[in-house]
Amino acid sequence: GCGGGLLSESLARLGADVTAIDPSIEVAKAAQIHSQLDEKTQSIDYKGGMSVEDLASTEEYIGSFDVVCVLEVIEHATNPRSLMEAAVSLLKKPSRNMP
Repeated sequence: GCGGGLLSESLARLGADVTAIDPSIEVAKAAQIHSQLDEKTQSIDYKGGMSVEDLASTEEYIGSFDVVCVLEVIEHATNPRSLMEAAVSLLKKPSRNMP
């Protein structure tokens, strides 16, 4: 999950639109509160109480991300294959114009 938001905030400061999830509502809320301290990180969309599989089961997110980071998560997954399949389903399809 996003934990305290360290990577999420770093990516946002570099200009990325960030959606950050964590299974803990409390952890995501703490990260969201911290993100409000910097104008460049205030737009991070924190979603607590959510797993990668939960996000992938929401139609609006399928195929909508350029990058999906799964850090410090797979070792806690009861079904790593399901986790990675869900993560891959969130990625945009490659463009035919891409090398």
